[in-house]
Amino acid sequence: MRIFLVIIVNLSIPFLIFYLCDFLYRLYYTKVLKQQKKEIPKLDLKIIIRLIVIGLILLTLFFGIRRLSLTPEPRELKYKVKEYNFR
Repeated sequence: MRIFLVIIVNLSIPFLIFYLCDFLYRLYYTKVLKQQKKEIPKLDLKIIIRLIVIGLILLTLFFGIRRLSLTPEPRELKYKVKEYNFR
């Protein structure tokens, strides 16, 4: 379940940043500059693909860093096998 949440969060970060920038642009242009007609980039297919690729890159970086931070553990035999000589 935790890995599913990590994937969802990494793929949603670029979209959240895009909508936060959109909100800040709208707030700045309408409240500070008093301009009602300012062109703000809309979310179209080109931007969606770009944001998904950025999310996949973030996901790959996250998993790569997680993998490199693991310390290898030596394998041990869990079940000792008794050797019998039936000759």
